[in-house]
Amino acid sequence: MRIRLNHQALKDAGDSKAKLKVLKAQVGFILTMGEVSKAMMGQHRLSNIKSLNAHVAVESLNESTVKSFLAQKFNVPTDNPKLVNYTNQYVQFIHENMLELDFGYEALFKHVDMVGSMQDYFEINSAKMKAAWNVRAPGEKTQLRTAVTEDSLQVKMLELSDGIQLLDRWLEYNQFYKIEEALSEFYNTYYQKKAEFHYGLFTNLGAEVDFDVSGHADDVIALNAASGAMDRSLEGKGLPGGVNAGKSILVAPEYQGKVGKMLSATLDSELVKQGTVVEPLTARINQVVSSTKVPKSKNGYYLIQHGGRIQKADWKPLTTESGRDILVSAEQLVGVGQYNCAVGDTDQVLFVPFK
Repeated sequence: MRIRLNHQALKDAGDSKAKLKVLKAQVGFILTMGEVSKAMMGQHRLSNIKSLNAHVAVESLNESTVKSFLAQKFNVPTDNPKLVNYTNQYVQFIHENMLELDFGYEALFKHVDMVGSMQDYFEINSAKMKAAWNVRAPGEKTQLRTAVTEDSLQVKMLELSDGIQLLDRWLEYNQFYKIEEALSEFYNTYYQKKAEFHYGLFTNLGAEVDFDVSGHADDVIALNAASGAMDRSLEGKGLPGGVNAGKSILVAPEYQGKVGKMLSATLDSELVKQGTVVEPLTARINQVVSSTKVPKSKNGYYLIQHGGRIQKADWKPLTTESGRDILVSAEQLVGVGQYNCAVGDTDQVLFVPFK
């Protein structure tokens, strides 16, 4: 993404000290825009970035909505007149910069909100109470379940940090483009690292999630079979899912077209009518997430029952602190973000190789 500063506001500020104050206000505001925009749109709109523009209701992004989100979770100077119009800023950010940020993983995880929490971990619970739902005759007592087994996975907070220096001369001589380039790299690499971390949960799973496709005639039959196998493995676990709930596919961009062809093999499609595939697609796929964080060597796709015990949490969105470095006449900018994620049940994931 490309960060754009309000150049005129910086020029109007006066001396370098005043410019620095305006710059800090602008940077504090800009760094929240990704998280706020993501929250306003919702996770389901982030899976297919290529069609994001078609789904965003720009008219809903009014100033009161934006201020409401900022007041709830984000600490930024919302009353600074040097930040220009909120609505225009967010509309421009969503239609330009959101397309360049890989937020597709958001659609795969159940989100746990830990912002403002007093503990540095969250738990993925798998409590089992041996639910039976027995038939009860008239007047018969209900059999209470007392044999409770409880397992939990504790997911500790991780803190990522990095820093850059903004030279005084960039402000003194109005070289704002250099500041924008430094901030853009700083911002982009943070979200690239975060995306890599979340996708890595799936791509680093071992052979235990591999699905055997050797007995299936084509890719469509293999997808139908993998989906059915997942439904059966999750049965009785109390997780949302099943045949009608739908699943997600995570795939490298090189194979996104191949997945698209599989998904087009519906009952009334030409692929089925002409016998190109043996049977139509019966698995319900809600979304396809494509990312370069999935290696090209993964010649297949991940079938994922999204949500459930696949969970992530954010403790602190990307925030910055600054301080002077008198040795080089620069302003030091240190960024911090806190988050973590985990796959609490590998039965929710299958890697399906292409035939």
